[in-house]
Amino acid sequence: MHRVLSLALLFAAACGNASEETPRPKDSAPKSPATVEMIGVKASDVHSTIDSADAKVIVLSFWATSCVPCVKELPHFVALGREWADRGVKVVFVSADFPEDREKAGALLAKLGVVGPSWIKSAQQKDQAFLDGFTPWDGTLPATFVYDEDRHVAAFHAGPMTQAELDTAVRGALSGAAGSD
Repeated sequence: MHRVLSLALLFAAACGNASEETPRPKDSAPKSPATVEMIGVKASDVHSTIDSADAKVIVLSFWATSCVPCVKELPHFVALGREWADRGVKVVFVSADFPEDREKAGALLAKLGVVGPSWIKSAQQKDQAFLDGFTPWDGTLPATFVYDEDRHVAAFHAGPMTQAELDTAVRGALSGAAGSD
């Protein structure tokens, strides 16, 4: 009984008042959540969100947990999102995983430090219809679209990107220079 009561008190103390922040050493970062919420989207949902986003440039990364090159390049995208945020660049992740891999995708993004919800292709839309929403994408993973401030495709790249290629594509979109691979 004492152990149960101790656990209950520990749980209550951990939950505490939401407005009270637990002090933490200055050199420690806040812990990442165990998983990122993965929201199912259709192609039209992605475009609507991109069109209304408050950002100068949107980087749209299509990836999957089963895609080794995708997983390898994800840290580049996370770093880009942090480094360029103050210049109006937003990175959006769209997982092409199967719905049953939603938790796995969310856990990977959380491990990489992604904060906030991300997207996963909805099972309610057939694969080809989803692909058709993103011309000229043929389904190759990873795939990256960079949208400029007018929401035109400033760059498209099928296959893995290096950090330098990604930075160049974003710089081009910010300066208005369009291009694609």
